[in-house]
Amino acid sequence: MLAGLGAPSCASYFDGPYPCLPGFASCVNPQQNMCESEIDGDALHCGSCDNQCGVGAACTSSTCGTMPTTLTTLSPSGGGGQGQQTTIAVASGTLYWAVPQSNEIMSIPTAGGAPQMVVSNANSCGTVPFAVDASNVYYWSNGNNPGGVGGPPVSGLTQVSLSTRTPIVLVPSANGGGGGNPDCGAIAVDAMNVYWVSSTNCTGGPCMSTSTISKIPIGGGQATTLGMVQTNGSVSALGVNSTSVVVQFSDNGPNQFDVFPTGGGSPTTITVNVNIPGVNAFAVDDANIYIVGSSCGCCTCNDNGGSSGGGSSGDSLPTGGVAKIPLDGSNQSVLVANFSGQAATIAVDATNVYWSTDKFVRAVPIAGGKEIQISGNLAGGQEGAMCSGCSSSPSTNGTNSIAVDGSSVYIADTNSSVNAIFKVPD
Repeated sequence: MLAGLGAPSCASYFDGPYPCLPGFASCVNPQQNMCESEIDGDALHCGSCDNQCGVGAACTSSTCGTMPTTLTTLSPSGGGGQGQQTTIAVASGTLYWAVPQSNEIMSIPTAGGAPQMVVSNANSCGTVPFAVDASNVYYWSNGNNPGGVGGPPVSGLTQVSLSTRTPIVLVPSANGGGGGNPDCGAIAVDAMNVYWVSSTNCTGGPCMSTSTISKIPIGGGQATTLGMVQTNGSVSALGVNSTSVVVQFSDNGPNQFDVFPTGGGSPTTITVNVNIPGVNAFAVDDANIYIVGSSCGCCTCNDNGGSSGGGSSGDSLPTGGVAKIPLDGSNQSVLVANFSGQAATIAVDATNVYWSTDKFVRAVPIAGGKEIQISGNLAGGQEGAMCSGCSSSPSTNGTNSIAVDGSSVYIADTNSSVNAIFKVPD
């Protein structure tokens, strides 16, 4: 049964229309009577169809909240705009984000102020991978422009001081500079070390990708290999906690995580056994991995709407979920079983798990419980991603990245009609 339907599944076998459960309505395609819009919490249809909240405002119990603070606007041609998702991070009262189109990393005080360029020669690999702590930014330099702002050319895994803007090459590029750094892997940092993933394609018999997980002390020193993962897919993300480095990879099978001790030793493999569709992002703390994903599902019959095996032509919304995967191997649990929207990113603090889609940002307590509305109408009055049929790909990618610092949630909204960074009190 589709979300919100108050009638039996396979409702097309009967005469309609059919009533929706309280809190739901058929707003996207009324003629399909899918009850797909959650009017209790959809800022595009808050309380009733087409009742829009302001851009970024949440809808809670069918009532629009206040619009969030805009820290800065983003240039459609150079600020992560035109629907291209960007990397975002927060540290010591400053927010940082990547600008893939111009290979830059920018910053702005979380209390408000003027944006500043921190890095001008980041390696663009579709995105700009970077990590940040209280003192430095860590990124892949392309070697073609000055390091930091106004410094000498550098190429490789680079550390730039936030106070002096002086670059240090931690790991030189295999190309020796000038030709651009071939590594585009994820980067993470803790109090002592910088961690990164580098990949080599097509090793061995069948074409395989070998991803190497390494670390190097902050400030430079001897690099150490923590381990390798060989897969038909690729390592898509990297996370670190006080004892471990966690990598996610896809091998044309179940979603899996390898957990490498930061001090060295054999990794532990954790297979996701909860039903979260299309897992595309994760966050980690000392106890758990948190995952989010979404997909265009299939009905087993021609049931009142678009994503049906019976070939109905109407559009529907992708649906997804959020889950908690304990690092100690204990029972995995679904925190949010069903939301509408194309999943984008996920973050965690001491209390809540936060996730973004192309439409909204929400949170759920780590221990489980009721969803918390953080922000909505992030597509600027548009429905966002749509599914055109059974197992189809959504029409757009999730474009809203998030970061949290214990007091606020920061949203880099790169939907083409918005292009702004918002701050919402937690």
